[in-house]
Amino acid sequence: MIRYTVACRFVSGDRELAQRWIDWLLSRHLQDVLDAGAQSAELVGVDDELPHYEIDYRFADREALETYLSREGTTGSSLHRLSR
Repeated sequence: MIRYTVACRFVSGDRELAQRWIDWLLSRHLQDVLDAGAQSAELVGVDDELPHYEIDYRFADREALETYLSREGTTGSSLHRLSR
């Protein structure tokens, strides 16, 4: 089992933008990652003054994770931006 964690901290403090991002995650992205091979996905709020979240994805093994990352065109350290 491999855990792949993505962290997102809204340094602007923009809670509206954070909520739009959460809505996108819950309505689409988490399921997309599950469909692409993750066995589970969990959104966790981090106790912080600014909106801060982590998403834990679990994959069966490193090969499954690397297959997902290559399909998405990411290296695991890419920065995704949600613009207004």
